[in-house]
Amino acid sequence: MARKLGLEVQKLHFAIGGKMILQEFSLEIPPGEACLILGPSGSGKTTLLSIMAGLQRPDQGMVCYDSTTLYDLSESERDQFRGQHIGILFQTFHLIKPLTVRQNLQLAYSMPGKTSDTEYMEAVLQRLGLKDKESQKAGSLSVGEAQRLALARAIVGKPKWLLCDEPTSSLDDHNAHEVMALLQEEAQQAGTSLIVVTHDHRVRQHIKGHIVELGGQS
Repeated sequence: MARKLGLEVQKLHFAIGGKMILQEFSLEIPPGEACLILGPSGSGKTTLLSIMAGLQRPDQGMVCYDSTTLYDLSESERDQFRGQHIGILFQTFHLIKPLTVRQNLQLAYSMPGKTSDTEYMEAVLQRLGLKDKESQKAGSLSVGEAQRLALARAIVGKPKWLLCDEPTSSLDDHNAHEVMALLQEEAQQAGTSLIVVTHDHRVRQHIKGHIVELGGQS
């Protein structure tokens, strides 16, 4: 039987030190649709995102993107698949601080071997209010600017799936609205499936798609 198109997560289990973080978690996201995963600290949101990104192997279960079963791949094959098809907005940004804003964005093309799209990169910088910062070192940015740069880096490669960990956590209401509007617009234009994990209930109003709530202790 052919696999369904889109992202399919089946019966994930993951435990740390005997504590069950995820149990029997399943999810299906059709191509081009959005999904919001809400939950407090300790509910397994970031762990789930890491597993879906191919960064952390589950104890049991399956993650399948279209016809590709992620954990049937070798580690190097998963790295290649992620670089080509998945964009990730990490909560902790993972910027290269000694490099400039522009150089950080160029890595989104060079590391997975994609062709640079300078026109699109310029447009993203402009829309995120970073155009006048492009020659500035990433390490000198404010927290809000660094988060916007991390967002820009996640989307400039036009990934098929965009996974976002707490994209509004450091932003006030206005900037949170701007970031979510940009995420939704870029995802819709590119046919990208958008998956957001967060504790921020402000995001709910921006996601027109699946909403999943995880339990856990705060």
